[in-house]
Amino acid sequence: MDFHIQQKPKFNLVGYQKTLNRIDHFEDYQGISAFWAKLTEAKINQLLSETKEKMGGFYGVSDSNRQISSTFDYMISVKAQEKKEIAEELMSIQVVQSSWAVFTCQGAIANAVSTISENEPNHLMQLKNQLAAPWRGDSLEENQQLPRIEYYPIGDMMSDEYRCELWIPLKN
Repeated sequence: MDFHIQQKPKFNLVGYQKTLNRIDHFEDYQGISAFWAKLTEAKINQLLSETKEKMGGFYGVSDSNRQISSTFDYMISVKAQEKKEIAEELMSIQVVQSSWAVFTCQGAIANAVSTISENEPNHLMQLKNQLAAPWRGDSLEENQQLPRIEYYPIGDMMSDEYRCELWIPLKN
């Protein structure tokens, strides 16, 4: 499993948040896919009006690594503009400066984030399921106080060359 360690400065995210149930101790990938599918053009435009990045992308933010519970929060977001009041239906979070293990997932977005069948997780879901701690031998540990983040850059999401990322927060 290839990954690299990257230090990221603090940043703010703003977006739509939903509480989902866990299924067999894993995220509800069908629920996450349905949440993305219900992102209307108006909601996408709302998010894009909140971002400070011209050629950025979207972030899927999951706090499912924080504790063992029956639910977790998932947010579809963008990087927020500084000191801008956000729309009432949106949530915001600040992600503190931290080190991250960054994993790349390549392929058309339909193969990366939407499920083909209920019993067969896609590439990104498989990657998330495998990440119990592939870095144990490297003396790196996941920081469960921070969320896991999926990053989907703007680009041709139907291309086999499209790359999205999974960021796992690390203890410093």
